[in-house]
Amino acid sequence: MLKEITEKIIELLKADARLGIPEENFFFGPPFTRNRTPFCYVSWTGGPVLVETFDSEVWRHDWSIIIVDLAKEDNVAEQSVLDKIERAREVLAANHTLDGLVRDSLVTRMEGETMTVGTEWGKITQIIAAARIMLHCEVNKPV
Repeated sequence: MLKEITEKIIELLKADARLGIPEENFFFGPPFTRNRTPFCYVSWTGGPVLVETFDSEVWRHDWSIIIVDLAKEDNVAEQSVLDKIERAREVLAANHTLDGLVRDSLVTRMEGETMTVGTEWGKITQIIAAARIMLHCEVNKPV
């Protein structure tokens, strides 16, 4: 079930042309190289398992959706990631049951980070920007 939900999140994001991430740049976790950007990866982060009835549980679990881009110019990576993370939130909000895989889902948190990479003291060669969406899903699970 967890793998299928992760695959569905990736599938929904891949299908959106406005997101602007090449199909081959979606992953089940961070890629080994950051040279192919922008990229997106989805990671299950877990959550509680609650007994709902005698024969069913509800899993209230979270997934992280991370989008990363890099640039060699000011403002490019940061603006790209901001546009992409907002679009990803729209895509996920438009299909809150993930095509029936979950009872409900909701974006509960959005955050970002920017860092610089340099090869010499004081000389910046790349700017890396990343953003994360936390997607909270409720999953009915028969016992």
